[in-house]
Amino acid sequence: MKLDIKTLLIFFLFFISCQKSSDIKGVWKNCGDDSEFSDILVFDDLYNFVRNDTVFSKKDSAIATIQKISFEYGEKKLYLKSINNHKIYRFCKK
Repeated sequence: MKLDIKTLLIFFLFFISCQKSSDIKGVWKNCGDDSEFSDILVFDDLYNFVRNDTVFSKKDSAIATIQKISFEYGEKKLYLKSINNHKIYRFCKK
C-alpha cells in the first residue's frame, strides 16, 4: 500500500483537528485555593462552551482562556485564566 505525502498530510491534519473539545465536555469543580471565579463549570452546548482557547458563557460572553489541561494525581485538571482579573483558577473534572 503506497501513501503519498499529500494523503499523509491530510490524515495528520484531520487527526489533530478532531481532539480539541472532547477533553473539555462535562462538569468541572473548582479545586484550587481561590474560589472567586466559579465553584462549578458545566461545559455543554447550553451553559458554557469553548471556541479555540476561549471559554464562553451564554451566547458570546467570553469569561476565561484555557491555560492548560493536564492529568495530575489520577484526575484531569483544567487551568483557566479569568478575563476580568487575570488570575489563574484550577478545576478538576467530576
